[in-house]
Amino acid sequence: MPEPSPSLPGTEQPMLAEASRAAGAPLQFPGDEVTPRFQAELPDDAAMRREYLVALVKAAKRYMRYPAQARERGWEGRVEVRLVIDAKGSIKSAIVKSSSRYRILDDQALEMVKKGQPLLQIPAALRGREFSVDIPVTFELLTG
Repeated sequence: MPEPSPSLPGTEQPMLAEASRAAGAPLQFPGDEVTPRFQAELPDDAAMRREYLVALVKAAKRYMRYPAQARERGWEGRVEVRLVIDAKGSIKSAIVKSSSRYRILDDQALEMVKKGQPLLQIPAALRGREFSVDIPVTFELLTG
């Protein structure tokens, strides 16, 4: 039986590394700290905002009124309202991100979205933090 050859000082770690690799074990040296790696799977933020947007559009539609002046003058348009929701679920700010070109329609869109928002519950994944959502509101006169 052959005697094991004595290792030279300073060669123990490379030999240990080779043995670990051969055994398929993770490479570890004495004194190394092993920190487990965790990859948390976070809910898809965009999907949660989309879900909230759909619910908000439905809630806001309850308060949609076509202003009489706009109807009489044949004014139509699309307004995009940006709501910023604070960590408590309240409206922090509401602005017209994209105007219809008619102040009366822009104001009506802001009003209906502000009235509809408190009817909703914030999705769990969005609770406790600030987020924004853009709500499109279209004013069209039906003819025919």
